[in-house]
Amino acid sequence: MGFMGKGALVVVAAVALGGCQDGGPPTDPTKIGGTVSLWYLEDPVPEFLESVKAGFEAKYPGTTVELTEVPEDGYVTKIDTAILAQQPPDVGFVYEPRWMKAGSMMPLDDVIKTEGIKTENMNQVALSECDYDGHLYCLGSLTGSVVLVYNKDLFDKAKVAYPPADKPMTIDEYATMARALKAGLGDVFGASAGSPFTWSDRRTHFSDDGRKIAGLVDDDSTVHLYEVLAGLGRDKVSPSPAEAELVSPGDMLGSGRLAMAITDMEFAAKTLEQGKFRWGAAPPPVEKAGDESFVFVGTDKYGAFTAAKNPATAKALVAYIATEGNRIRMEKTDQPPLDATMLATWAGDNTSRKEVVDVLSTSKRPGLFVPGYWEVVATLGDLYDQMATGEADPRGSITKEAPELQAKLDREWETWENIK
Repeated sequence: MGFMGKGALVVVAAVALGGCQDGGPPTDPTKIGGTVSLWYLEDPVPEFLESVKAGFEAKYPGTTVELTEVPEDGYVTKIDTAILAQQPPDVGFVYEPRWMKAGSMMPLDDVIKTEGIKTENMNQVALSECDYDGHLYCLGSLTGSVVLVYNKDLFDKAKVAYPPADKPMTIDEYATMARALKAGLGDVFGASAGSPFTWSDRRTHFSDDGRKIAGLVDDDSTVHLYEVLAGLGRDKVSPSPAEAELVSPGDMLGSGRLAMAITDMEFAAKTLEQGKFRWGAAPPPVEKAGDESFVFVGTDKYGAFTAAKNPATAKALVAYIATEGNRIRMEKTDQPPLDATMLATWAGDNTSRKEVVDVLSTSKRPGLFVPGYWEVVATLGDLYDQMATGEADPRGSITKEAPELQAKLDREWETWENIK
């Protein structure tokens, strides 16, 4: 789910003015037609939406889909401004959950029912970012996952066994493997993970209701998580924060300078294949034995705006992306679809892709909603960099920071609850 940015307090009133609470009219098939506008983030695979446009216009003759690409750094401001002016696009990427809460997005219950969309077949972590108060306000077509990707050729060279695809390692097992890889490969880094708040289950840092961070971020198991990962950085088993900033983990994997990384699966797989390496996938590690596996999955979250000029066609377009769009993802862009029942077809006979499917099946729980998540945890990123270079003690720095993290979380919840 997208998260409220620093300007949330300024725009809450504007967003609240932009939409009513009734969710707009139900989808009427007889009213599908005319022009429907769609705003999207910069896309490295533009042929997807081009194919969606062509397919949707063919399915509904007389309909025109107008596509507008918007840079990510200006997207939220552009949408907020359009909502305030009552002139949003018909369909857009749902970057901010506050748009759902403020009534600026239409719930999709009716079109999900009429189109027979089986949301239970979609990845529930990704779909949870479209859920507000028991209703879905966006749908998607892509399984974009963050997993443990590794170079099988380097594992073989170091004589280290591959990590299992069907269950997560503990953080200690991960560290032992990383050190063995480093020892066996010399000038190759054993592993790269970055700060764990970027990929682990948010329940490692927050309470189950998302309202408490103090007492969890600084409990023994989470502090240990930071201690272990920071130790890999200090011992040069992992790239330093500065090195990771200069060269992405995916690029390091593809150049043979890194044996394994917790990173974007699709990009890492592509660079490894371009480097002529065999690759595999495993779930990210967990704090301790018995913890549930968690694999973050994001998707192209498209929803219909309440003030859409063409609401029936807007909902129909979202439904098309969530149904036929999954096939288009697979066939036109070779990307994994959001519909889990189609993943086996995407994987085919490719062993590495089959491992990705196994990894995804280990993670069952939806993601945890925390308003302003990235703002709340931002200082943890800076602290982690200091830990990894030996400038900060993990336990002391996290314990000291925990009360301020809780204060920031309380403020974000207050802002969220004031959205009407």
